[in-house]
Amino acid sequence: MRSKKRDYCIEELHKLTLQTDDEYHEKSNLETKQADLEASIKKLTEEIAAANAQVTETQIQMKKSSEVREQESRDFTVVIADARATQEILGKAVAKLNEFYARKAALLQVTARRAGQAPPPGFEPYKKAGGGGVVAMIEGIIAESRHVETHAVSDNNDSQLAYEEFMKDSNKEIKMLRKQIADQTAQKSADDADLASVKADLVQNFKDLEALNDMDQEVHTDCDFVLKNFEQRQSSRINEMDALNEAKAMMSQA
Repeated sequence: MRSKKRDYCIEELHKLTLQTDDEYHEKSNLETKQADLEASIKKLTEEIAAANAQVTETQIQMKKSSEVREQESRDFTVVIADARATQEILGKAVAKLNEFYARKAALLQVTARRAGQAPPPGFEPYKKAGGGGVVAMIEGIIAESRHVETHAVSDNNDSQLAYEEFMKDSNKEIKMLRKQIADQTAQKSADDADLASVKADLVQNFKDLEALNDMDQEVHTDCDFVLKNFEQRQSSRINEMDALNEAKAMMSQA
């Protein structure tokens, strides 16, 4: 009977030891998983925040670029209008001056013919002034105005192309960032769910360890005395049996 009790105690304590080891191993795995998930969630949270900030900053830069482009377009319109108005006004002035000089030259020729005189030495029929004089100066201003207009058109085209390219690249960047945010948000949600599950498992693991500890104390309470005194009692019982057998042998001889 005592031997069966001893065997039972040894078996139960061994089973409890194995179960407890398994639970502590599970606890270690769960704690490692919890730490990994918390680190992942922290990193994802920071990256999502950074991506959102980048989207906001890119949108701000796009707005500023649009405002600058609008102002450039208004300035361009004014420059072109001024240049073309200048060219029109000065062109009319040149035409008037040319008309005036042509009439003056014709008058001089008529006057000279009526007087029977040859045209003054070096006199030639009126030709459009190509350099020097008021007309040449005005034509120079007109040419400069046309040069300004040409450069303004070229610069405006370059600015428009640069603006369109910037907006295209910015929209592409925002699209990529928003996809990143969506993917990372989904991953973070999955990690949050896993973390909640791991924490619940850790709570259960703690309860299981407490239960095993209670069972271990119960078994020790029930078995420690048996296990500690088994050898001594077993030896005493063997001695008692030997003495009894010896007594029986002596009685048989008598």
